[in-house]
Amino acid sequence: MIPNSKPIVLSTALAVAMVLAACVTAPPDNSLAEARAAVNSAAANPDVVRYDALDLDMAQKQLANAESAAERDAPDMADHEAYLAIRTAKLAQVRADEMVAQQRVAVVEGERARVQLDARAQVDHLNGEPPARTVMVLLTDDYFEPGMAQLTPAAGKIIDDLAEFLIAHPERRVRIEGHTDNTGTAESNLSLPLHRAESVRMALVARGVDPVRSEAVAYGPDNPLTASENPADSHFIRGVEILLSDSRGQIASR
Repeated sequence: MIPNSKPIVLSTALAVAMVLAACVTAPPDNSLAEARAAVNSAAANPDVVRYDALDLDMAQKQLANAESAAERDAPDMADHEAYLAIRTAKLAQVRADEMVAQQRVAVVEGERARVQLDARAQVDHLNGEPPARTVMVLLTDDYFEPGMAQLTPAAGKIIDDLAEFLIAHPERRVRIEGHTDNTGTAESNLSLPLHRAESVRMALVARGVDPVRSEAVAYGPDNPLTASENPADSHFIRGVEILLSDSRGQIASR
């Protein structure tokens, strides 16, 4: 689930500060070999080339200045420029790492937002005239604490809307089906999905839905939800599928 995004970004920012601080206090390094290695390492990093080409260009110019000064037998200038090249090359690496971390956070947050939007759209579809066919609401693994039955805060609004719909349409019943993937023991593959299904059921009851109108069941990997409509798809989805009855209270069998 993305709650750890801030520490990732903060740690890379701290790394930048540490590199700068070390560069300020470190004595000049007169090793052209070390400067070449630092600059070449940065140039070979595609993330540096993509995200911090300016610092990389500066480091390459500083290395060229150091080599030129060494050829002119100006050791002090060579030491200084080599030191600058090492500092700039390392800084470019850290800044590139920071950008990669931020990109990863953005991708994860975007995926979570998409999942939440999909689930929200499923509930919105229930509004208005009750549909004649069974409607599904899917709460994927993202809506539960990792490895636990506890719902995350992100599921709250979806449960609220579903409870509101059920209260407004007392003729409807709901079956909450917990599903697992094909990893782990047979016992855990039934225990966790059943507890998750019951957790959703109790959340609806807590919001005023009559408990006799709902049931919680669990299915193992022999009766999975998959990422596609192809029965042979091996990408199983962990989560809870909520099936609503038609206006006569009938729920289609799997």
